[in-house]
Amino acid sequence: MWQLGGGVWFGIALWNALEGRDRWKGAALGALIGLALCFNPVADIVWGPQVWQGRVTHVEIWHGRLYRRTGFSETIHARINIQTQDREQRIELSGRQVDLWGEVFEQCYQSGSVIRAVALRRLNVILDADCSTIRSERQDGLSRPTSASR
Repeated sequence: MWQLGGGVWFGIALWNALEGRDRWKGAALGALIGLALCFNPVADIVWGPQVWQGRVTHVEIWHGRLYRRTGFSETIHARINIQTQDREQRIELSGRQVDLWGEVFEQCYQSGSVIRAVALRRLNVILDADCSTIRSERQDGLSRPTSASR
C-alpha cells in the first residue's frame, strides 16, 4: 500500500508542478508508476488467494544469510512443492513464514497425507495450511491441528 501511496504522492507532485492539460497526464503517470511498483500485491488482492489441496512432494529447508544495510543477517529459507490435481505448485518462503509453516509442511510430507494450503502466490505468503493427519497434544489432553494459532 505504501508503494501505491508513493505513486499517488508522485502524481500530486506532478499535478502541482505542471500547468494546464498536462496536470492530468502527470497525475495519471504517477498513479501508473504506483500501480506498477505494487503490481504483485494488487494482483493478489484482485485474484484472491489460491487454495492448493494435494500432497507435498518436496520440502527443503536451509539456513542462509541476507545482506541488509546493517550487514549480513542469518535467516531461514524453504522451498516446498505441492502436487495438486492440476499441476505441481512451488512456493519459496523465508524468515517468519518458514517458522510458522515449515513444520506443518515437513510433517505432512513425511506422513504422505493430504494438505490444504491457502497462499498469496505472487507474494510467496502462506495464509493457512492444514494437514489432515497432524495432531498435537494440548495441556488439557485435547488435540488440535498444528496449523491453528499457538
